[in-house]
Amino acid sequence: MKNVDYAGMFVKEFHEALEENPTAWVPIGLLEWHGEHLALGCDFIIAEKACRLLAETYGGIMLPPTYFSSPGFSAHEGTIDFPPDVASPVLTALLQQLEKVRFKTAVLLSFHGGSIQEKMVKKAVEDYEKEGSLRVIVVFPGSLAGTDEWPPHATPSETGILQAVCPEAVDVSRFTPGKEYEVAYPWLPKFKDRPPRPWRITDTDIRESPLAEMGRSFLEKLVQRVGELLKG
Repeated sequence: MKNVDYAGMFVKEFHEALEENPTAWVPIGLLEWHGEHLALGCDFIIAEKACRLLAETYGGIMLPPTYFSSPGFSAHEGTIDFPPDVASPVLTALLQQLEKVRFKTAVLLSFHGGSIQEKMVKKAVEDYEKEGSLRVIVVFPGSLAGTDEWPPHATPSETGILQAVCPEAVDVSRFTPGKEYEVAYPWLPKFKDRPPRPWRITDTDIRESPLAEMGRSFLEKLVQRVGELLKG
């Protein structure tokens, strides 16, 4: 299998890969609470594995995953996030650097979703495009190839996807249907008008869900739809 990992390439390999396909795959996630049954790196683990699959399928080079993402379950155990006005300029700067090293296309694949994240990424791209020339494609897999679960946070579908790409990051025996999880940290000042509340992931027993089929179906759909975006 051809090496698609930017961090693991020698300079000669990097130049050859760029000449063959100057597409950068940028996995974006978050260190974020996902119940007790999924690893804290769920979002960026999936983003990294998805980008690797896409790079191996369509060509290009995969960057290391990043977790400079906007707020998610900020008050829940283990979550590390960043204000949008911090994360957005970093992403803009990354796009500028990708152009500098002669990529022609950048695919930003963020498995951390939500309106705050979507606005952060949109602003980063808009700021970059004022002077930049890269073709930038933004992919939020949950919207592009997701399920009807909403919000799809640590639910059967996300569990199935993570299990498909990184089984060691999933332990469904730790899941309790209907359990309410209390917040662990003080609420962020900017959200002071939204009182913290317990979160119940789902009443569905994830242990009895068709996780393998969910994961396989999602990845097949993602590869197909990203391929369509690349052709567009």
